[in-house]
Amino acid sequence: MFATVEGAEIVGSAYFGGGRYPQGVTVRFSAPDGRELGTAVTGADGGFRFLAREGVDHVIVVNSGDGHRAEMTVPARDLPPGLPGGAPNSAPAVPVAMASVVATGEGGTGNDLAALAGRDLAALDALLSRKLRPIEDQLDAQDDRIAFHDILGGIGYILGLVGLASLLLARRAKN
Repeated sequence: MFATVEGAEIVGSAYFGGGRYPQGVTVRFSAPDGRELGTAVTGADGGFRFLAREGVDHVIVVNSGDGHRAEMTVPARDLPPGLPGGAPNSAPAVPVAMASVVATGEGGTGNDLAALAGRDLAALDALLSRKLRPIEDQLDAQDDRIAFHDILGGIGYILGLVGLASLLLARRAKN
């Protein structure tokens, strides 16, 4: 699953390995305390949209019901300031002339970057930071996990060394 924030909307997509998408699957949004914030349903492309109404971390769970489940958290810091329950205006200041471009994502990320380029480097930096933060968070989470294939690879490496040592000892014993 991947999700990012566009204005006050959480936009994302769920996918299976091999390029398949879970269509018609309920996506649940909840607060860290377990309180349900709402739901969305995946489309044919696995995509979903949810309008955030509170300035709290949003825990997103996609459960396809057939053993596939994904969970991630969109931090409150990525949501626009001023939502109920959120911290008072903790987001970087964006000039009013550019706020609508940043908030609405008008024309997609290519156009909002083009609209900001050369006008205000601080606003451009804020936009890039907001767009890249979910990717950075996902990479950090993956780096911290030890996958099953990592364990199997380590065991295979050890067994290979033992086999090589046994082969060398057997050759030495014949001589």
